[in-house]
Amino acid sequence: MKNILHSLSAVSLLAAIPVLALAQVPRGSGHTTQPVGNYKDGSILPSGQVITPLAAPGSTNQVLSTGLRPDGNADAAEAVTTALSPNGKLLLVLTSGWNRDNHLTDGTSITFPTLDPNSGATVGTTTHSEWLFVFAINNDGSVTKLQQINIPSTYSGLVWAPDGSRFYVSGGQDDRIYVYKSSGGQFVPDVPFILLGHNSNANAPFPDYDGSILKGTKAAQTVTFGGTSLIVGGAVVAGFGLSRDGKTLVAANFENDSVSIVDTASRTVTDEVHFFSPGGTVAQGEFPYDVVVLSNPDGSAKTAFVTSQRDDQVMVVDLVRGTFTAIPVGDQPNRMALSKDQRTLYVVNGNSDSVSVIDTTKQAVVRTISLSRPFDKYKGSN
Repeated sequence: MKNILHSLSAVSLLAAIPVLALAQVPRGSGHTTQPVGNYKDGSILPSGQVITPLAAPGSTNQVLSTGLRPDGNADAAEAVTTALSPNGKLLLVLTSGWNRDNHLTDGTSITFPTLDPNSGATVGTTTHSEWLFVFAINNDGSVTKLQQINIPSTYSGLVWAPDGSRFYVSGGQDDRIYVYKSSGGQFVPDVPFILLGHNSNANAPFPDYDGSILKGTKAAQTVTFGGTSLIVGGAVVAGFGLSRDGKTLVAANFENDSVSIVDTASRTVTDEVHFFSPGGTVAQGEFPYDVVVLSNPDGSAKTAFVTSQRDDQVMVVDLVRGTFTAIPVGDQPNRMALSKDQRTLYVVNGNSDSVSVIDTTKQAVVRTISLSRPFDKYKGSN
């Protein structure tokens, strides 16, 4: 069963994602008499509110078509991450959701090759697949699909190498990072993949899903429904960041409350920094989700910033010493963006509808930007 902590976002279109302004029907009017969707200045919601504009100026929608069925019923949903190549000419779109176990129109299961993570050899097939789409960005701003890559499990991590020759993809519950390199105008598996080593049988095409922080505890053993554990027993790699020289990758281990530090040349984990361990009395760094790496002037890795969704923190990891501190931010911090000069870090807080602005030198929040609509008492727009 797919990890229930994977994103349930229903984004199935590649688009310039607009910020939608909500306009309330004038007070005193009681309700609108316009049919839903036919309001002249926008789209009416059942609540009586209006969404306007309908899309950002100049935006277009592109269905993530897999071409597996003529009726489109195998098209991909849950696009969760995009990454623009360093030269701005290629766009990667990663899905992570419920794109599995598709069938042909006659009911036959659609299968995909299973790869050995060390050699890249095909060693079987699987009906499980998420998708990585490669689009060319045309001069007029439109996009053309160049390639689609099936990956058994994914999550939120997706990053290009600085020279654009390869990219890295989160393997989610398979506790690994997939690497693809450019070859003959296509991207092909660049093995060995990076195995983070939390799950047993890690070198198999599919590991044993037993490597979470709760491995061996009563929680993982006793909380079941219909014979299936309701506690996530396996490790899950979420987001990751890459140093500017491309030599160090830092991955967030969502179910292990830690980050793995990876040497990209040898594809090996050189260290793992644990924020929390079972039985600990200080809640810190739990459910780490996204990672941004701040680099030294020579491009080498210096500091990793890691969002902790459980504890509403950004963990600051000294990548040389392996020590860390915590910066309190808003509720459920998710994605981050580092300014080009590396002095400012922007943190999106999904449950408080705000952006925390962090001075990376002071390692402190210097401003909080509210994204809530005026007079809106409900939070959690994610």
